[in-house]
Amino acid sequence: MRTSLAVLIVLACLASSHPARADDAASPAAAPTPDASAGPRRPGAATAWAWGATLTGAALVAGGALALDRLERGAMSDIAGGALAGGVVLLAVGPSAGHLYAGERRHATLATLTRVGGAVIFLAASMSDTDCVGSSSSCDDGIGLGHVLGAGLVAGAITYDLVDAPRAARRANRRAAARAAVVPTAVRAADGLAPGLAVAGAF
Repeated sequence: MRTSLAVLIVLACLASSHPARADDAASPAAAPTPDASAGPRRPGAATAWAWGATLTGAALVAGGALALDRLERGAMSDIAGGALAGGVVLLAVGPSAGHLYAGERRHATLATLTRVGGAVIFLAASMSDTDCVGSSSSCDDGIGLGHVLGAGLVAGAITYDLVDAPRAARRANRRAAARAAVVPTAVRAADGLAPGLAVAGAF
């Protein structure tokens, strides 16, 4: 009996004599919205996350370096060293905080690795005096190709993330709104209404 009832329900879903019309689709209330658990992403909040984390990291680096230069070894110097190290990490990851807020983890990872790679190139060039470019005065000042490349990668990755943070939030909202939802509905059949499924979404 249960098997027969299930077969009848399936047949009823397929028995419509014409395609479902627009007024047969699900009501507007059934249309999908951005992920309710996360909510829509605000461009202003993404910008605040990116700038806030970056400026905090810069402040920690500057404060920690200044404190280490003035303090002797001891508990306070250890705190200053920790602040410096934390600032360096925050400067590497912080500019991508807006993208993390928007759910773009892959971009945040690649941008962070770019900044870290640029810093490594810069430090490697600083430990070598054979990387000079340009005039001899540049060599005397210790400016080399590695310095230019490393600093360019770091500055470029930071700038891009700060500028792109609000756009990342808008992209996240468009992706959430574009997700289609399959919802139960009723379609007009030859002998009345029959249960069916409808795809609703904003594209």
